[in-house]
Amino acid sequence: MNGIRRFLIAGSGLALTVGMVLAAGSSASAYGKANWQVAFSGNFNNAAAGGGGGGFWGWCDFAGGVQSGDDADCAFSNYFFTTGGASGGFLATVQIEGTAWDVEPTTFPAPGFPPNDFFITAGSVKLTGPAVVQAIAAGIVPPACTLAGSTATCPIAVVEAAGLFSPDTGVPAAPGHYSLKNILRMLGFTLPPGSQLNIQVVQIQ
Repeated sequence: MNGIRRFLIAGSGLALTVGMVLAAGSSASAYGKANWQVAFSGNFNNAAAGGGGGGFWGWCDFAGGVQSGDDADCAFSNYFFTTGGASGGFLATVQIEGTAWDVEPTTFPAPGFPPNDFFITAGSVKLTGPAVVQAIAAGIVPPACTLAGSTATCPIAVVEAAGLFSPDTGVPAAPGHYSLKNILRMLGFTLPPGSQLNIQVVQIQ
């Protein structure tokens, strides 16, 4: 799972990969006590080239301090649709209930972005969806994860060791609006029609 920052860099002409480090937690903790709140969404439609499309949306909040804390809850889902416009359903929904987070230098530098990102360093990751069902059936889910139906819940340390999670969320640790269109413009590229990616970061307290 790559961070949103890596996704932005990929959009500049490198191989595009959808990040799934941002994920979901209890919506109750998204209000009131949060020090930071983040909303993000993206849509990537290549129907003009004869293909389908896809996208994602979600949110994250960070609580317990301004530079570090003990609560990082997020929500992330992604989807795809076919050339005929029919929805292919959700590929995956990811939940993160972080018990430790901090601000560190980004590992995904991009022009026009702040030098630091939010890192989630401890907690659990819950994955649900068709892709997870296939992974469970194939027996490739790490043994330390708990399985229940189409859901796998894993300690962050386990999925990180398996190469499925990066502590760097790719979310800039500074208030502002961040757009794939603006990044590509600075790099001399034009965002294809029907495509967008936006991140909004707000400091609450």
